[in-house]
Amino acid sequence: MDAIVPFPPRASRMTGVSAMSVPHLLTAATRNPPPPCCILRHIRQATPAGRQSERGFRASLFPSAWSSAVASTSQIVGALLARLRGAAPQLTVEYFAGAEDDYPLAHPQGAALLCLRGSQFGPLRDGYGQVRTLQLAITVLLNQRDAGLGDCDALDAIRRACLGFALPDCQPAWLLSETFLGYRDGVARYAIALATDTLQVTEADPEPVIMLNAVSNEEQP
Repeated sequence: MDAIVPFPPRASRMTGVSAMSVPHLLTAATRNPPPPCCILRHIRQATPAGRQSERGFRASLFPSAWSSAVASTSQIVGALLARLRGAAPQLTVEYFAGAEDDYPLAHPQGAALLCLRGSQFGPLRDGYGQVRTLQLAITVLLNQRDAGLGDCDALDAIRRACLGFALPDCQPAWLLSETFLGYRDGVARYAIALATDTLQVTEADPEPVIMLNAVSNEEQP
């Protein structure tokens, strides 16, 4: 029996459907769908096609030959910044890890501030790699003169840009939450949280596996 790919616990992931879920399950998703590991287990038990999908999913995260050439965190963040700039050209888009109250908002319409919130890691595999779940947050600051329905348009554009977007060496991203942080100093504030799975690989190259090519029954002296 094929083993299920282990994932780190994700309580927040229960609030939305992962972009990695099998497409036909997306249409049947409930308000509180199971995490992808449970979905994969259900599919594997249901059909041979599901078992093949699960094996392909595992293979995409755990290659047969480990390689340390995985995109860096800065490359992943940079790719998402470029994606957001294309999706919301009316806003300033940049990386900012401080509190939103400390950000010097100068753009007349607002800003989208990306921040890395941290990572969770799955079990060590083959002594060389782990699944790494990156958690990212986008704080959206919108000037009040563009608030109201304009807020919805900006938030919709950012959500669409994030959901399902495959960052370098990552699985397609999924959304975790969207929160209204309040209105202060003439600015409406929102926070969008998302995550994606990638690999954390050791710097050491894995030792080559010695394959058994033939078996002889001859007795050795």
